[in-house]
Amino acid sequence: VRQVTGRADYVCPPDISREKGKLEEMVKIARGKYMRNEIDEKTFRDVVDRIEMDIIRLEAGVKRKGY
Repeated sequence: VRQVTGRADYVCPPDISREKGKLEEMVKIARGKYMRNEIDEKTFRDVVDRIEMDIIRLEAGVKRKGY
């Protein structure tokens, strides 16, 4: 069950891999848009940086919770 806080450290263990998978899929979508020239390089890098930061927060929350 995911609490509605928007913070990655409140994701319960069963949802962690699903959340990480969604974030990784977002990176793939952004990469595809960049390759098709739908977004420029700066936008691509900004999007990927934000998504990667969310993945780091998710993983940090898991370690902090001891899962």
